[in-house]
Amino acid sequence: MASPPAGMAGTADLVVQAREQEDRVFRLEASGGQVTITERVSGPADATVTGSEEQWIAALGPDGSTAGLDFAGDRDLAEELLGVFAGAAAASTRRSAQRAVA
Repeated sequence: MASPPAGMAGTADLVVQAREQEDRVFRLEASGGQVTITERVSGPADATVTGSEEQWIAALGPDGSTAGLDFAGDRDLAEELLGVFAGAAAASTRRSAQRAVA
């Protein structure tokens, strides 16, 4: 995953609300100049971002629209962590596309 800004520390839970299944929770944690992601969360997060599958697709897609997501807690931290996460996903997609063309 991409590197966060220097000094960033904290956690954000990304909650994907499913219509017919249990919600899925992914935790992003910034610490020591790195961001990690896990599905096994314990304890409270500094921020929580909640949305439907469609809202998450919009948020993580090319336009990066977070308008449909619900933020709770430290919104600045959540937005920065989402930016790092989305940037890493976009870079991975570009590398995959380049390998496919090569």
